[in-house]
Amino acid sequence: MPQLIISHIERLNKKHYLLWLSDGQSMALSVTDMFNVKVMLAGEEMASVHFQPLSSLNNIEMPPLYRINDYQAPSGIFSLLADDLLNTILSVYGCYTHGIIKPWRAGVVSRSLPVSG
Repeated sequence: MPQLIISHIERLNKKHYLLWLSDGQSMALSVTDMFNVKVMLAGEEMASVHFQPLSSLNNIEMPPLYRINDYQAPSGIFSLLADDLLNTILSVYGCYTHGIIKPWRAGVVSRSLPVSG
Protein backbone atom coordinates (compact mmCIF):
# COMPACT_ATOMS: atom_id res chain seq x y z
CA MET A 1 0.00 0.00 0.00
CA PRO A 2 1.46 3.41 -0.94
CA GLN A 3 2.08 5.89 1.85
CA LEU A 4 -0.77 8.37 2.29
CA ILE A 5 0.55 11.90 2.82
CA ILE A 6 -0.56 15.48 2.31
CA SER A 7 1.20 16.46 -0.91
CA HIS A 8 0.24 20.14 -0.99
CA ILE A 9 -2.18 22.74 0.33
CA GLU A 10 -4.32 24.98 -1.84
CA ARG A 11 -5.56 28.18 -0.19
CA LEU A 12 -9.08 29.14 -1.30
CA ASN A 13 -9.34 32.12 1.08
CA LYS A 14 -8.22 33.02 4.60
CA LYS A 15 -10.52 30.43 6.21
CA HIS A 16 -10.77 27.66 3.61
CA TYR A 17 -8.11 25.33 2.18
CA LEU A 18 -7.91 22.15 0.15
CA LEU A 19 -5.45 19.52 1.35
CA TRP A 20 -4.34 17.37 -1.57
CA LEU A 21 -3.36 13.81 -0.68
CA SER A 22 -0.78 11.68 -2.42
CA ASP A 23 -3.54 9.46 -3.85
CA GLY A 24 -5.29 12.41 -5.56
CA GLN A 25 -8.09 12.89 -3.02
CA SER A 26 -8.66 16.29 -1.45
CA MET A 27 -9.84 17.22 2.02
CA ALA A 28 -11.42 20.54 2.95
CA LEU A 29 -9.85 22.36 5.91
CA SER A 30 -11.92 25.21 7.35
CA VAL A 31 -11.54 27.60 10.23
CA THR A 32 -15.18 27.31 11.27
CA ASP A 33 -15.06 30.01 13.95
CA MET A 34 -12.47 31.80 16.03
CA PHE A 35 -11.47 28.69 18.01
CA ASN A 36 -12.34 25.69 15.81
CA VAL A 37 -10.80 24.07 12.74
CA LYS A 38 -12.35 21.10 10.91
CA VAL A 39 -11.10 18.81 8.18
CA MET A 40 -13.77 17.23 5.97
CA LEU A 41 -13.70 14.52 3.30
CA ALA A 42 -16.79 14.08 1.12
CA GLY A 43 -18.94 15.94 3.67
CA GLU A 44 -17.76 13.79 6.60
CA GLU A 45 -15.69 15.25 9.43
CA MET A 46 -12.27 13.59 9.49
CA ALA A 47 -10.51 15.65 12.17
CA SER A 48 -11.09 18.72 14.30
CA VAL A 49 -9.22 20.91 16.75
CA HIS A 50 -10.66 23.25 19.37
CA PHE A 51 -8.26 25.94 20.56
CA GLN A 52 -8.34 27.78 23.88
CA PRO A 53 -6.89 31.28 24.22
CA LEU A 54 -4.24 31.60 26.94
CA SER A 55 -3.81 35.35 26.63
CA SER A 56 -5.92 38.40 26.03
CA LEU A 57 -7.09 38.66 22.43
CA ASN A 58 -7.40 42.44 22.83
CA ASN A 59 -3.71 43.20 23.43
CA ILE A 60 -2.42 44.50 20.09
CA GLU A 61 1.14 44.70 21.41
CA MET A 62 1.52 40.93 21.79
CA PRO A 63 0.44 38.08 19.53
CA PRO A 64 -2.30 35.94 21.06
CA LEU A 65 -1.31 32.66 22.69
CA TYR A 66 -3.41 29.51 22.23
CA ARG A 67 -3.31 25.88 23.27
CA ILE A 68 -5.11 22.86 21.90
CA ASN A 69 -8.10 22.14 24.08
CA ASP A 70 -9.35 19.14 22.07
CA TYR A 71 -8.05 17.20 19.05
CA GLN A 72 -10.25 14.67 17.30
CA ALA A 73 -7.81 12.66 15.18
CA PRO A 74 -8.84 10.88 12.00
CA SER A 75 -9.64 7.18 12.22
CA GLY A 76 -9.25 4.16 9.99
CA ILE A 77 -6.86 4.46 7.07
CA PHE A 78 -6.74 8.23 7.59
CA SER A 79 -5.19 7.76 11.05
CA LEU A 80 -1.90 7.57 9.11
CA LEU A 81 -2.41 11.29 8.46
CA ALA A 82 -2.95 12.27 12.11
CA ASP A 83 0.40 14.04 12.65
CA ASP A 84 0.39 15.66 9.19
CA LEU A 85 -3.18 16.90 9.70
CA LEU A 86 -2.40 18.29 13.13
CA ASN A 87 0.72 20.08 11.86
CA THR A 88 -1.26 21.51 8.94
CA ILE A 89 -4.08 22.67 11.23
CA LEU A 90 -1.54 24.33 13.55
CA SER A 91 0.12 26.11 10.63
CA VAL A 92 -3.15 27.34 9.13
CA TYR A 93 -4.58 28.43 12.49
CA GLY A 94 -1.36 30.23 13.42
CA CYS A 95 -1.50 32.17 10.14
CA TYR A 96 -5.22 32.85 10.53
CA THR A 97 -4.90 34.25 14.05
CA HIS A 98 -1.37 35.66 13.81
CA GLY A 99 -0.97 33.87 17.11
CA ILE A 100 1.36 31.47 18.83
CA ILE A 101 0.22 27.94 19.62
CA LYS A 102 1.70 26.39 22.72
CA PRO A 103 3.07 22.89 22.04
CA TRP A 104 0.76 20.33 23.51
CA ARG A 105 2.59 17.02 23.15
CA ALA A 106 5.95 15.58 22.25
CA GLY A 107 6.49 14.32 18.74
CA VAL A 108 4.57 16.97 16.84
CA VAL A 109 6.99 18.95 14.76
CA SER A 110 5.95 21.84 12.55
CA ARG A 111 6.92 21.51 8.95
CA SER A 112 6.14 23.70 6.01
CA LEU A 113 3.98 22.44 3.21
CA PRO A 114 3.70 24.29 -0.08
CA VAL A 115 0.57 26.45 -0.25
CA SER A 116 -0.72 27.41 -3.66
CA GLY A 117 -3.52 29.73 -4.59
